[in-house]
Amino acid sequence: TSSNDGSDGNTSSNDGSDGRDVQSSNEEFGARTALEFEPPPAQFDGVLSCMALHWVNDLPGVLSQVRRALKPDGVFLAAMPGGDTLHELRVAMQLAEQEVWSGVSPRVSPMVSVPDVAALLQRAGLRLCTVDVDEITVAYPDLRTLMRHLAAMGESAATAGRTRAPLFGRRALDRAQSIYAERFPAPSGASAGELAATFQIMFMIGWAPDEAQPKPRQRGSSTLSLADLPAALSSTEPESELHTPPASPAQP
Repeated sequence: TSSNDGSDGNTSSNDGSDGRDVQSSNEEFGARTALEFEPPPAQFDGVLSCMALHWVNDLPGVLSQVRRALKPDGVFLAAMPGGDTLHELRVAMQLAEQEVWSGVSPRVSPMVSVPDVAALLQRAGLRLCTVDVDEITVAYPDLRTLMRHLAAMGESAATAGRTRAPLFGRRALDRAQSIYAERFPAPSGASAGELAATFQIMFMIGWAPDEAQPKPRQRGSSTLSLADLPAALSSTEPESELHTPPASPAQP
């Protein structure tokens, strides 16, 4: 592919070589970063991913490859935005586009939900899965500043189904700013007129199956009914009484 300066990418390297080896390495690296490869089975003790999986088109396929690459009892740790991330921006742009252009095109990248992530981890064959969510609300002075920050982070929408004509346009953007300010003002403590932008970061962990891992008991193997649990707890002596140390002998 062409480089940013308009060249064809076949420039010489600093060491005087023709750059072909470097280009080949870059192509291999690009394929690997896109996870368009099959890793060796049972090769890694752990696989980590930080804020990248939301750009993957085939998330179930990638998680299956991760499971394949893990050794028994290997761990997968990941963090990715999802859930209600930027839902305020999505709503404001959809309403403005519908009002101005009488139609809606996806302007914000789609996000996977928390229940879907947990189900995908289990579907990939991982065990002892846990998903946690950290919600961060950031105050922005206006919609344009928010969009500039997203572009600077490399998080602008890149969906394939976006319409190219008409573009969103200044009139729709101004209307989106008004809708955003009306519906999603910044939380208390922020300056007047600022907008709230929500980011939900999903943290997930899953383990490759192993015989040494704890396993749930078989259904129906319990010897105590939940209906009898309050009575059983009330009949148990308090811990303070069970562990009261004996009185010291009287001193002569």
